[in-house]
Amino acid sequence: DGTVNNGIELAFSLFATMSKQEMEVRMERFARGKARNKAEGKYNGGRIKLGYRLTPEKYFEINPDTVEVVRMIFTKYANNEASVCALHKELVDLGVYNRPSAGYNGVKQINAILKDRAYLGENNYPRIISDEVFNSVQAKLATHPTRHKAKHIYFCGGLLKDKETGYTFVPDSRATIYSLNHLRPRPQLSINYMDYACWFT
Repeated sequence: DGTVNNGIELAFSLFATMSKQEMEVRMERFARGKARNKAEGKYNGGRIKLGYRLTPEKYFEINPDTVEVVRMIFTKYANNEASVCALHKELVDLGVYNRPSAGYNGVKQINAILKDRAYLGENNYPRIISDEVFNSVQAKLATHPTRHKAKHIYFCGGLLKDKETGYTFVPDSRATIYSLNHLRPRPQLSINYMDYACWFT
């Protein structure tokens, strides 16, 4: 008849409190495990850096199959034998990376490798690159001009909504589309067409 049973309501409140406490305990245990692994130099999850692999005990070691690729990246860049773009193309040709897809930034990936101090032997990683080569690379990277990101203005931002669900289309500048991320398949609208129509109107 729609009335609330006080005993059941109390029981569910108790269950909710116990569930919340259990989740907090698990999160604390998870954080302690990650901190312990980090202190012991063990793998903590995530993508393994190029040039390394894991031992059966989850420690980092040099991967003989890819370590020379890392040394090649640093050496060629330090000696002005290849640009960041050329290095990424070479790694794609070697099969180290897949062919870039829309929205993929290979230059950013190579830059991240060139700036990563793990290759000096920090953060429990075995050393691959010498201080001399690494510092030479950093000095060269510092001479690159800083690019200011263009500010994207979306005329239809926040205006386009799905009639049935009420969800708002959000802009994706990399693919130049407005899309609904909550639905599968994702409905998509061209930013160029929609903003042109909005501006013209």
